[in-house]
Amino acid sequence: MKTMRFTYLLSFAILFIAGCSEYESIEDFPIAKPTLVANSLFRADSAIKVHVSRSLSVLDNAEILPITDARVVIFKDGLPVDTISQADESQYYVSGIVAELGHKYSVMVSRSGYDTISSAQESLPASVSTGRITAIPVDSTLTELWYHTDIHDDSAFTYYSMDVGVTIQDPGNQHNIYSLIVMKGDSSIFSSEPFYTIRNALFTTSDMALLDNANFETSDSYHYIAYFDDRNFDGKDYQFKLRIEDNEWTTFGARYYVVVKSLTETSYKYFRSLSHNYNETSPFDEPSRVFTNIHNGFGIFAGYDSKSFRIR
Repeated sequence: MKTMRFTYLLSFAILFIAGCSEYESIEDFPIAKPTLVANSLFRADSAIKVHVSRSLSVLDNAEILPITDARVVIFKDGLPVDTISQADESQYYVSGIVAELGHKYSVMVSRSGYDTISSAQESLPASVSTGRITAIPVDSTLTELWYHTDIHDDSAFTYYSMDVGVTIQDPGNQHNIYSLIVMKGDSSIFSSEPFYTIRNALFTTSDMALLDNANFETSDSYHYIAYFDDRNFDGKDYQFKLRIEDNEWTTFGARYYVVVKSLTETSYKYFRSLSHNYNETSPFDEPSRVFTNIHNGFGIFAGYDSKSFRIR
C-alpha cells in the first residue's frame, strides 16, 4: 500500500513540474534584419579608411564577410569631399582625404538591400606629446631551456621586471583624454615570427591623487591599461611611474614598448567598451555591447592619436 501511495505521489509531482515548465520556441527569438556596419579609426596626417560589413542576429551563425561594393561618402565640416565605391585589396574603402586637426569629419555608407547609415561628426584629439621616458631594469630570472633550437639560445627569462617613467606634456585650455599601455614584442621559442602581447603594470606614481578620475583595466592586483584625463594637470607635465613585471617566458631579443594614446570622448568610449567586451570570461557576466556612434547601424567612426616608445 505504501509503495502504491509513493508511486502515485511521485507521478503527480512529475506531472505538476512538467505542467509548470515553459519551453521557449526559436520563434520567440526572431532573426533581426541585418544592418550595415562601418568601422574607421582615423589619425592625423593619415588617409581616412572605412571597413564595411553587415550585422548578424544572435542566432545567425553565418560568416561575417566584408562588403566591398558599397558607396562610402566622406564629409568634412558638413560637406561631402570624397566618394569611394569600391574597397581595395585590404577590404577597406581608402579615401583621398587626409584627416587634419581643427576639422570635423563624418561618413555615410549605402548599399542596395540595406538602410543607409551615417556617423556623427568627429574630430581629432590633441597630438600625443611626451617628455623624458626612462626604463631601469629591476630584477630578472634566467632559466636554461631543456632543449636547444636554431632560432634561440638555450636559455630564456622566466621573470623580468623594470621601473618605467613616462612624462606626458599636456596642452592647456582643452579637455584631453589619454590611455597608457605596455606591450611586449617577442618571438616564440619555436618560431622567429614576432607576436605582441599586453603586459601587466603596477602603477607606482607617488601623486596618484592627480589620477583620482582614472579607469584601469585590471588583472588581479595589476593594471594593464590606464585611461585618464587631464582635469588635475591641465597644461602641465605629468609623470607616470610604473613597474612592469613579466612572469612569462621571454627571449633575450624581446622588446617592450609604452604606447600612449590621445583620445576623443567617442574613441575613449569605444576602446573602453571593447576592452570590457573582450574581458568577459564568465558565462554569468552581463552581456555588453561595444559602443557605437553609427546612426541606423553599428560601428565606430572616431579620431585618435598614438605614439609608441621602445623601453627595452
